[in-house]
Amino acid sequence: MSAKHTPGPWKAGSKSVQAPETEDRLGLDVRIYGGNGRDNAANARLIAAAPELLEALKECRANLDPSFYPITCELADKAIAKAVGVAA
Repeated sequence: MSAKHTPGPWKAGSKSVQAPETEDRLGLDVRIYGGNGRDNAANARLIAAAPELLEALKECRANLDPSFYPITCELADKAIAKAVGVAA
């Protein structure tokens, strides 16, 4: 069984990403190193958006018919599995 991610809202800084403290989890502050300032900021924004992106993808996937969109469903299933830490 995989662990659940820390729910948002996550916040992106120019070189870090912060996740909030919840009842059962400590807050999180991840520093991003390497690349240039624009890359770090873009990476931080993407990481901060990850919880919402995952929920949106799950919702989209739930409404897709695999008989009409087999490749799209397969890609979505693989991405969701990777995000939650299970084999597709």
